[in-house]
Amino acid sequence: MFVIVGYHCVCYYGIWDEFFPDAYSYEHIESFRFVCVLALQLFTFISGYLYARGCHRGLREVVRTKSMRLLVPYCFWSLVVASLFSFERSWSNFWGGMSHLWFLLMLFMCFMFVAITNVHHWRLRYVVIFVIALSALNWANSKYAIVTTNYLTFQYVTKYLPYFLAGSIVNKFEIPDKLQRMRPAYVGLLFIVVIMVLLLYHLRGGFPFSTVYMWVIVVLFFCCLYKWAGELVRITPPTLLASLDKSSMGIYLIHHVLIFIFLMYVPEAEDLMDSHPYTLPFILFVCVFSLSFALALLLNRFKYTSFLIGSIPKSK
Repeated sequence: MFVIVGYHCVCYYGIWDEFFPDAYSYEHIESFRFVCVLALQLFTFISGYLYARGCHRGLREVVRTKSMRLLVPYCFWSLVVASLFSFERSWSNFWGGMSHLWFLLMLFMCFMFVAITNVHHWRLRYVVIFVIALSALNWANSKYAIVTTNYLTFQYVTKYLPYFLAGSIVNKFEIPDKLQRMRPAYVGLLFIVVIMVLLLYHLRGGFPFSTVYMWVIVVLFFCCLYKWAGELVRITPPTLLASLDKSSMGIYLIHHVLIFIFLMYVPEAEDLMDSHPYTLPFILFVCVFSLSFALALLLNRFKYTSFLIGSIPKSK
């Protein structure tokens, strides 16, 4: 979540050029985008991993819980975004994933696909063939634009579904548990290799059938982080960790809206961003993250407002 908020705080400098064409641009702004996409791929992977660990629920229960967790916040915050920003007021934006909210709709579609097809019970070779087919589709679409529709975030689903499936595979073969028995030095060496491959991938501008490459890299990256997660939990105050975990969805939903309110409604915002291209994004990050965190905690305190940020109160 820190990575996503930080990325959106610098998007003014070359990513959102359709809104701010005269803005100062970072020379290496695409590097920020690359890190953000990696974070989203990793989050999608973790979602698939966690789903596979508790996939004993029936289809009706999956539809109910994921609708409450993802669709209700998507519809509400789409209304908020459309009310505040006129450029988002179209049905095509709503059905194709409005603003930063596309990730919620895409993730919901991934859950529905996996729940309906029971893909986590497929044999490994069929999953790999399916991922290669999706990679080929993404490559062909990037070259020839053969798929023009993004209805129900179809194009995003084809890009991120492989990482969701990878999470299911890693759970099926209990790879993280096996990795726990590896020596820390070997895990550290693996992590260094993963980082070097990522840098090479980014500097070369990707590889053909990049989904397959990144599929493997995200799996290895997750396994390295999983090995060290226990130590991170041990040194982090439990109450802070629990609050961040419970509020992460709310932070994601709120922070982007706050950034655009600042950029669109504060008259001096663009001048300030251009005059202080390195200090102001940091200040913006601290303010936006803190305010989003506080608002998420507030909304989580009440039963009905908690639904607006994807929290499902536990039944008593």
